[in-house]
Amino acid sequence: VGGIFGSLCATIGLVLPPFIVILIIAKVYAKFKENRFVEGVMLGLKSTVVGLIAATALKVGLQILLFQGNEKNVINTLNFWIYFCIFIAALVLLLYKKISPILIIAGSAVIGIVLGYTGVITV
Repeated sequence: VGGIFGSLCATIGLVLPPFIVILIIAKVYAKFKENRFVEGVMLGLKSTVVGLIAATALKVGLQILLFQGNEKNVINTLNFWIYFCIFIAALVLLLYKKISPILIIAGSAVIGIVLGYTGVITV
């Protein structure tokens, strides 16, 4: 199966099962969120998720900033500084203007597509 129909089937097959699981978990969580055990589990999960995200951000950031390859220094490329400006703008919008993360992601995608198609950034 290929083409648009195949890609649609693949997307639905990939997205639908986790979506259903999340709906079920949300329904169950709504009933038990006042339970002390569930509150403790959620507190532990929140801490773990924050730690995992921070560790990943640190690891990726260090790989980018301390790139030791022979070809080029990533910090000295135009792409890096464009991505960095997009990151700072997204961070400011998220923290100080309280804009939805979904809108920030969509806006960043649009900016990336426009800059990619115009040749400003390269892959």
